[in-house]
Amino acid sequence: MSHKQQQQQQQKQQGQQNQQQQNQQSQQSQQQLSAQEILNDALTNEKHLTNLYNTAANEATNDSLRQDMLNILMDEHNMEASIFNTMQQRGMYNTKQASSQEITQAQQKYATKQQQQQQSQNQMF
Repeated sequence: MSHKQQQQQQQKQQGQQNQQQQNQQSQQSQQQLSAQEILNDALTNEKHLTNLYNTAANEATNDSLRQDMLNILMDEHNMEASIFNTMQQRGMYNTKQASSQEITQAQQKYATKQQQQQQSQNQMF
């Protein structure tokens, strides 16, 4: 093989290597999650964890264990709020601002439900 052919073959191999590197970099960048995807996943997991710890606290028969579960539950709620606030500040989680009328209606609705529950409990005992 002549010197010129060797150079051409080396250049071809170098070009193939460069193409492979570019393909690998492209695949890696496509596999990386965005900050919003990561935070959304973290928020979803925190919501799930708070449900689990809440159930554990409700079902604990040992006072010490129940208190531990409640402490962990509070920590999880704080982490959930922190993630939510971060997402809101970055414009990743937009919420609708409720009107004062909507707030009053919700308060009345839940006050009525609370009264109904209390009456139902009083009738049971």
